[in-house]
Amino acid sequence: MAFKVVTDKGGIRQRVQGEFERKALPALTQQILDDSNDFARFDSGALIASSALHSDPNSGHIEWRTPYARRVYYTGTPARDKHHNASLRWVEVARRTHRKDWETLANKRIKEG
Repeated sequence: MAFKVVTDKGGIRQRVQGEFERKALPALTQQILDDSNDFARFDSGALIASSALHSDPNSGHIEWRTPYARRVYYTGTPARDKHHNASLRWVEVARRTHRKDWETLANKRIKEG
C-alpha cells in the first residue's frame, strides 16, 4: 500500500510567522530597543528619548530619530563620561552581546502561547 504526504510549506511558514508576530515580536522588539539603548550615545538624552517616541514594538519597528542619529551611529568617538557603554553602531554591539538572550526570549514567548 502506498501513500503520499503533502505539506503546505507556505501555510506552515505563515502560521509560524503569525505566532511569532503575535506572541514574541512586541516583547522581543522592546528588549532589543532597551539593550541597544544601553550602548547608544548619551549627551542630552534626546537620542535615547527619540527611540521611545518613534519606535513601535508591536510592529517590530525601532527607530532613533534625531537630526544627528545616523551620523553618530556610524562616526565619531562616543563620550563615555555619561554613558560608559556608549559605542558606535550600538544595535550591532547589543546584538553581539545579547543575541542568545533574545533567542531565548523569543522561544519562551512562542512556547508560552
